[in-house]
Amino acid sequence: MKKIILWILGISLLSLGIGLAIIFHNGSHELEERTVDVSKTASLENIDSIIVASSSANIIVSPTQEKDLSIHYFGQMQSNAKENPEVKINKVGSDLKIESGMASRFFWYSPAYFDDFKLEVKVPSSYAGKIEGNSNTGDIEVNSLNLQKLTISTKSAGGVNIVNCQGEQEINTIAGDVKITDNSLLANKIITTNSGDVSLFMPADSSFSFIYNTNSGELTNLLPSVLQQNDEEHVVGTVGDGKYNVSIKASSGNLNINKN
Repeated sequence: MKKIILWILGISLLSLGIGLAIIFHNGSHELEERTVDVSKTASLENIDSIIVASSSANIIVSPTQEKDLSIHYFGQMQSNAKENPEVKINKVGSDLKIESGMASRFFWYSPAYFDDFKLEVKVPSSYAGKIEGNSNTGDIEVNSLNLQKLTISTKSAGGVNIVNCQGEQEINTIAGDVKITDNSLLANKIITTNSGDVSLFMPADSSFSFIYNTNSGELTNLLPSVLQQNDEEHVVGTVGDGKYNVSIKASSGNLNINKN
């Protein structure tokens, strides 16, 4: 029994020592309120793919008439870390990688403050390559870009909002809702979510085939369509002449097809 008590005491002291070492190295034990405001620019010369990732911020991607890409990362937080969150830009071959978040893995912070953090990325309107967006806890919004392909992934309850973007789209969420608004549909879409609802706003003269796979979700379709299959787990239909393909997989999320 005495050996067990000494063993537990030793483990406790070791854990306390590690914790104090982390605090000493990375910051104090008290949370301080911080304001973060970082701006950067990057050239898109010879860039075919832009990859934007954030561990906490809401990501907003929109066009600009400037020739270079611009980044604005800002918000308020409470933390004990010595360093503020930062933005890293790396060019790897033809990929431009943008990442925001804390520099250190070991820190304390108030998560509620990160709800207001934003990572704004303004992309030259002439850019027509690929964009990939990844967020751990935040939402992702993309506006008015003509791209080769747009790939979006959110974790936790992060939602996705895409407005008037051309090019192929591949969207993945866990519990976040997906909203896509199109003035015209000129490419295929693949949307996968666990429990988020999917809302599509399409022009009345759209032309696409859709496949909706779900365990318990429901379909609401306000566009004229012809259904080829409609059972408890699969709905297959065609709007117009079915030129493009729209695939939706939602375990328990609903699908709403609306007239834009």
